[in-house]
Amino acid sequence: MVFKIIEIHIEHIENNIEFSSGMRGNHYLTNIVALFIAGVYTSNNELVVSSWEKIKIELDYQFYNDGGNFEASTAYSKLVYELVLMTIYLIGKHKLILEIDNNTKTKLEQIIDFNLKTVNSLGEHWNIGDNDSGVILLSNYMSNRNSINVLNNNFKNVLEVLSENMQKTKHEIKKDFGIYTVKNERYELAISFAPIGQNGKGGHSHNDKLSFCLNVRNEQVVVDPGTYCYTGSRELRNKYRSTDYHNTLIINGLEQNTFVNFEKDDLFWIKEEKAKVNIISANDFTFIAEHNAYKKSHKRAFLFNANAIICKDLCEVTGIKKVNFHFAPLVFLEKQVDDRTLKLKSVNTHYLLSIDNGEFEVDSYFYSPNYGEKIKATKVSVLFENNELNWMFEIK
Repeated sequence: MVFKIIEIHIEHIENNIEFSSGMRGNHYLTNIVALFIAGVYTSNNELVVSSWEKIKIELDYQFYNDGGNFEASTAYSKLVYELVLMTIYLIGKHKLILEIDNNTKTKLEQIIDFNLKTVNSLGEHWNIGDNDSGVILLSNYMSNRNSINVLNNNFKNVLEVLSENMQKTKHEIKKDFGIYTVKNERYELAISFAPIGQNGKGGHSHNDKLSFCLNVRNEQVVVDPGTYCYTGSRELRNKYRSTDYHNTLIINGLEQNTFVNFEKDDLFWIKEEKAKVNIISANDFTFIAEHNAYKKSHKRAFLFNANAIICKDLCEVTGIKKVNFHFAPLVFLEKQVDDRTLKLKSVNTHYLLSIDNGEFEVDSYFYSPNYGEKIKATKVSVLFENNELNWMFEIK
């Protein structure tokens, strides 16, 4: 009976394969991995081999050379990573004899490396782009950042995870996917400079260029607001992927990249990519980059020291400018010290946010940690008209 059900599923998937030569993504990869798994458990070697050959093609098509996935989302990178791990596990467990060339081996190593290095100290992937809370493996396999534990011992000779993956580097940059991370003894931070993804379609990317997230002492402090929904509400879908719902500069209400809102499918497209990021400097102590979404460059320069993040936002476009800080639900405004300083607090830590010009605007927003979930939290914006804003976020 069980094998009959699996055979019915095989037939259904094969008759409804989500493949397009022009564009395919995680749906199609899920299809062929499911056929691979079904082939393994029904001893259908022909199906196993044909599915594996298709999986190898998608490793090249859907993954960058730094191991990130072309969906422009860390959550979707994690999802398809789990599909890859499941495939690797079954190859090892069942001692399957399949062709694994050097290109495939290298790509698998890159995918593992990317997912190891985009996990923060909370054991979670930094959130960039869409997150629909999809999972393949319900486990704590990432909790110790050691994915080799998931792989069968028989497959270690094919995929050796280098020991440096387990070492805590101070900064890491994945230039193809577009994420920079830095960590010291007190805090860790991630910056997004991801292209819109999906070969220019942009289905799961957000207008989040040069936006950042910050954890302090294993607490979320500054967060990406999340996704909340897709087709359930066009208004909310576009709000959560808008520039104003990220921790970056927005000018005159303009969007970094253009999206439209006429048809259901528009909710998974970016019409025009304007915010292509140029990295000027990236090391343990600084991150400097710029984009031209607003016709004149927005340059953002971060300086990291032991107890503070110092930042300069520079843009010569005339108009009302705004820099946003979306705080985690357990971070609250304690008081406004003066016109240039706010004091905030979390469970374990106090913070000072200081600016050299402009004025603070304190409001609330809804943080979405999981798909379909909203939690009220604090948002601070700095409004200014000068070409330059210098701000500092100090950890007390």
